[in-house]
Amino acid sequence: MGQYLAKAIQGSDPAFVSFGMIVLDELRFPSNYTLYDVPGGSGMYATLGSRLFKPGWRSAKVGCVVLAGYDFPAELLRQLQRWRVTLVVHKIPGKPSTRGLLKYEDDAFGRKSFAYMTLPLQPLPAHLKHRRLLRSKSFHFLEPPENLKIQLTTLLRLRAQHGITK
Repeated sequence: MGQYLAKAIQGSDPAFVSFGMIVLDELRFPSNYTLYDVPGGSGMYATLGSRLFKPGWRSAKVGCVVLAGYDFPAELLRQLQRWRVTLVVHKIPGKPSTRGLLKYEDDAFGRKSFAYMTLPLQPLPAHLKHRRLLRSKSFHFLEPPENLKIQLTTLLRLRAQHGITK
């Protein structure tokens, strides 16, 4: 499993870390027009939203955990790097990236349906081995309640192992 960690501000704790997925969406429109590899998913949008409120050097206070399959677009990784957020990228050579199919039923972007086209690669607290990011003031998850309890327990255990009690 490969890994990349963006440069971080020394001595500065992150304000936000996303454990949401980055999904490569296929968007199908009623006109039969289709867009491929459109960046989406809660991890993408939560990171972007947080980044908008951390301009300039503060952008490194935003963290994102990315699980990238063998087909993860290099240009998307470069785009995320240009945001100057703190990235933890785990490259998973034996699996495809998380892909979704979003079908719009009308031209007004109203009714739509969504389905995963691959098995989702879900970032988890166990993917976050860096003490600095464990010190974040807030964490983003998109999980059902039963899974969220497990992930929060894991996150709190990892923080305690690194002496982080607040």
